Amino acid sequence: MRGLQRTLVISVFGVLLVLVVLPLWYSVYSSGLTTPPLRGTFLQIYRHHESWPPEKWTQLFHYFKTLQVRELVVQWTVYDDASFLPGENIADPNQTLNQIMNQAAAAGIKVWLGLVYDSHFWQKIQREPSLVQVYLRRLRLQSETTARALAEAYPYFAGWYIATEIDDKNWQAFDSRQVLFDYLKDQTASLHWLRPGSKVAISG
Repeated sequence: MRGLQRTLVISVFGVLLVLVVLPLWYSVYSSGLTTPPLRGTFLQIYRHHESWPPEKWTQLFHYFKTLQVRELVVQWTVYDDASFLPGENIADPNQTLNQIMNQAAAAGIKVWLGLVYDSHFWQKIQREPSLVQVYLRRLRLQSETTARALAEAYPYFAGWYIATEIDDKNWQAFDSRQVLFDYLKDQTASLHWLRPGSKVAISG
């Protein structure tokens, strides 16, 4: 339930950001009344973005550019069973991720590419450490597959973003922390091997 609530809140916030906050902020900034403090932002892509025409993406990135956004984190490129990897989703004729990457390049915005997000993450990490270890290993392998596809499709991007979020509650026990450390070590090592010198970011 916690994960669902977080997802719903974030989704509603994302809609408000795109439809209300950004246009309002844009109108204020373009009038010369303030200096924009925004330098980077997150973008969460969902199924409904597949129906966005190119003009809507152009408008969004026009707001970003006007606000002097320099970096954009695509929080995930796979969400549960929804993949936004190029060429994998025949239900996504507009190729959502391609739209984002092309628009970002045109606007001079650096993009961090998120990997796999599991909406059941918060429930699964509350189990016994041995079970969490198995779960995180599967998540890491799925993320590595996703990263390989992204590296082949997009040779130039700012870095990787590990979509799982690390809080200060679920990892307090020594065994749990060790499982987490091993997961992050193996995940970052595989990403650096795939793309030497690349940066890896995570929320925590």
